[in-house]
Amino acid sequence: MSNSHAIIGLYFDKSAHDFDKIARLFDIIGLYFDKSAHDFDKITRLFDMIRLYFDKLTPHLDKIARLFDIIGQYFDKSAHDFDKIARLFDIIGLYFDKSAHDFDKIARLFDII
Repeated sequence: MSNSHAIIGLYFDKSAHDFDKIARLFDIIGLYFDKSAHDFDKITRLFDMIRLYFDKLTPHLDKIARLFDIIGQYFDKSAHDFDKIARLFDIIGLYFDKSAHDFDKIARLFDII
């Protein structure tokens, strides 16, 4: 069974250990195909990053792999640095929110990173 088939199977298994994560993933995938979705640009960018993650030839592979490690920890409520990671994701959310009060500062921070 391919990995994608296994994930789809887990999506329908309400007793699956990581059901919340899997359901959220499917919500994001659904939004990816919904061109009228409110956050369509954000979702498209997320999928571009996911594609880069699997492209071993990309010049930024180390950065992208590290990002995915951080994302994995974001969903692991028992992670040692959970508070820091959750705060990072709040900042990332603000980065994509063009109406955020401190948008210029946040964008500059991401340029520096």
